[in-house]
Amino acid sequence: MSREQHVTLSTQASARELNFPVSNPEVPRGPVTQYLCGGCDVKVKLQKGDKIRCHECGHRVVYKERTKR
Repeated sequence: MSREQHVTLSTQASARELNFPVSNPEVPRGPVTQYLCGGCDVKVKLQKGDKIRCHECGHRVVYKERTKR
């Protein structure tokens, strides 16, 4: 491919003009689920796609809270 044929996108506006899908951070990713950190017992709220890690201590073992029915 020659240099003249190569097209670069510098902004999201350019991607929209070319009809490329652009991720929108305002779109909800699903329900928030609460977990308990295995290291410091802090409540951690996670959504789909979040990294499984405590926001306070960085521990990567979290336990899902029981539902209260």
